[in-house]
Amino acid sequence: MNATNTLTRWSPSRIAVKRAAARGTAVSASIHQLPMVSTAVLFLVLIMVTAGAAHSSHHGRGADLPRTHSATPQPSANREDTIKVTVTRNGNVFFRRTQVMANDLPGLIREAVHSGSERKVYLAVDARARNVDVATVLDQIRAAGITQICVLAERVPLG
Repeated sequence: MNATNTLTRWSPSRIAVKRAAARGTAVSASIHQLPMVSTAVLFLVLIMVTAGAAHSSHHGRGADLPRTHSATPQPSANREDTIKVTVTRNGNVFFRRTQVMANDLPGLIREAVHSGSERKVYLAVDARARNVDVATVLDQIRAAGITQICVLAERVPLG
């Protein structure tokens, strides 16, 4: 019976496991994910902040447009070759994405129409802009020979 007892205790796989455990080191190599994830989030935030700062406030919707229930969609206003003039609340005038003087608008508009833009001006006026600034810009647009002027507004749903 003693011989059977020793046969059940001893096996080559148990000895191999013991040897492998003795050879192994107490230090294991692993990659900690928290520093890697936090670094990735930091880079994402930095890219978002610098991309936002690179574009000026008038890039997409620089003016707080007036809100109305009867506004209609104007998908042509977002095209690259559209003649878009923005008047901000402090009286600054932008032609497309560039700040200009109001007196320079007729020449810029004529040049844009000559290069193939639609003979229509999309006017984005801040809801708090002074009427004097808007009237000056409208006069300059008319001086360029443009009669189709679309004033952009934000649609507010009824209810």
